[in-house]
Amino acid sequence: MGNGEKHLKLFVRPKNESPKIFEAIGFHLNEKFKDLKIGEEIKLLFNLEEDEWNGNKKIQMKIVDIKGE
Repeated sequence: MGNGEKHLKLFVRPKNESPKIFEAIGFHLNEKFKDLKIGEEIKLLFNLEEDEWNGNKKIQMKIVDIKGE
């Protein structure tokens, strides 16, 4: 994601099989976590932040670190 594909964008679902999907973004983390696979179970360390883009506001998870199960 982003110019030069430097950023990581994930759509994650809680382990409790909730249908809710959350958006998570990791700036400058694409290279570090390039081996993540779709459906892989992970532990996610994040901060909740308000994001504003093109006049639209939303709450998003800003990734700090990821650990595989």
